[in-house]
Order: sequence, then C-alpha cells, then structure tokens
Amino acid sequence: MQANTKHIMMYKHLLVFDMISGAVGGVCALANVLGKDCCDLHELYHAGKYEEAKLLQHRLIAPNAAVSKLIIILKYTYSLFTVS
Repeated sequence: MQANTKHIMMYKHLLVFDMISGAVGGVCALANVLGKDCCDLHELYHAGKYEEAKLLQHRLIAPNAAVSKLIIILKYTYSLFTVS
C-alpha cells in the first residue's frame, strides 16, 4: 500500500484494531442500529482515548455479531423471492 493511501477496513468485529493497523474508519452494519456508539468508537480512537475505545469495541462485539447474522438471514430470504 502506498504511503499516502488511506484505507477502510471491513473486518466485522475489530474496528479499533483495524484503525491501529492504519485504517481511517470502517464500513459498519452495526451503525444502522447503534450509530452513536459506532461514531463514539471512531471519535474515542482518534482522540487518543485508546483504552475507552477498546472497552467500547468489546461491548459492541455481541450486538455486531447479531446484526451480521440478521444480514445473512435477510439475504437468504431475499434470494427465495427473487427471479433469476
């Protein structure tokens, strides 16, 4: 990756750890449900409040896993009703 290139990570459970590795943000399905918490996570990290960001990240893992499973179910349901 070039030095002046910014990247966004999409690993679904570890946004803070992605930002530690150089990402500037992420694509978070959880933001549709817990938008403020996702924004708080991003802001805490960029404010240098790493321990608070890490604690919030850990609290968001379970809800994020639930949202991810729901998306899989929705995609499957949609596939049952689409005509190919």
